[in-house]
Amino acid sequence: MKRVSDATAWPVDMIVAEEGGFIVNFPDLPKGRTQGETRDEALAKAEDLLDEMILGRMAPTRTCPAPHHRRDARS
Repeated sequence: MKRVSDATAWPVDMIVAEEGGFIVNFPDLPKGRTQGETRDEALAKAEDLLDEMILGRMAPTRTCPAPHHRRDARS
């Protein structure tokens, strides 16, 4: 499957969940949250979620915000 997004362009917040695992949030996209048992699983799910959210916002009646750049972003 071809990706519609560049996941590295969208800032994410990752936190350790109290019950275990990791929660990933896209601050630029409302309801852009997912989780995984491991860091890698959480990031893989976040990449899939990002594609779905962008595709959903490509509908004629919706707009997709551009990602903002954080000062503390890491490469």
